[in-house]
Amino acid sequence: WKAIVKIQHLLRVGVVHYIGNGYSIVFWLDVWMGPEPLATTFPQLFAIATTPNALVSEIWRNGQWTPQFRRSIGMFEWDEWGRLVALLKSVTPNSDPDSFRWKLEPSGQCSSESLYRALHNGAVPFQEMYIWKARIPNIFFSMAAGP
Repeated sequence: WKAIVKIQHLLRVGVVHYIGNGYSIVFWLDVWMGPEPLATTFPQLFAIATTPNALVSEIWRNGQWTPQFRRSIGMFEWDEWGRLVALLKSVTPNSDPDSFRWKLEPSGQCSSESLYRALHNGAVPFQEMYIWKARIPNIFFSMAAGP
């Protein structure tokens, strides 16, 4: 499990999350709204986010989206804020568990081969060679297959 934690940022490139209750989706860093993480779509807001690792369930409170920032939103972030608010209006978490799918394979099954291809074909910056030496338990690949 230590190996998974060490490379989790690389594994995120292949996972698409489907919102349920939001207890397993990182609001800013996971792909769950559109083709990329919200941190990439809204970099200026992410830069001032109080809790960049907050779960969706922590941002969705009492039926409202409540992202927190270290300071007031300024004129440089105002456009991003408007687009984020509009995007979030289309999503309402529910009581179902979150689910996910490995987007790098048509079958949705996680594979080290598809991650390797994505890293080498420029889908993510390939800077960390230690990933191929990481010992990842077989249970991870079963979990990554999703429901």
